[in-house]
Amino acid sequence: MLARALIAGLCGAVAAAGAHAAQAPVRYTCPADQDLTVQRTASTARVTFNGRSYALQRKHSSIGDKYLSANAALIIDGPSAVFVADGTLGMGACQEAVPVALGAPTRKSPPR
Repeated sequence: MLARALIAGLCGAVAAAGAHAAQAPVRYTCPADQDLTVQRTASTARVTFNGRSYALQRKHSSIGDKYLSANAALIIDGPSAVFVADGTLGMGACQEAVPVALGAPTRKSPPR
């Protein structure tokens, strides 16, 4: 009995920890060569833009994943992200940057 209770409690704790664990940061490329980096958990997003960091809370949204704070907003929909904060109005939609694999084989020219 005690063993079952301990296992059930441990499984619940692991599931809760996984739900709140931060994902790896995702980099987005934006118009005018601006970079946006987002690291999310189930309830928060930490945004870095132009050397400033913003902590946002997830809010219910019918379009994409929405995060808000007193001075910033972020909406992520698939590979697109729109970020608005003090001084960033009109920045446009950003696209998730595709990382380049290191050591990937290069395309060889056909033999002559």
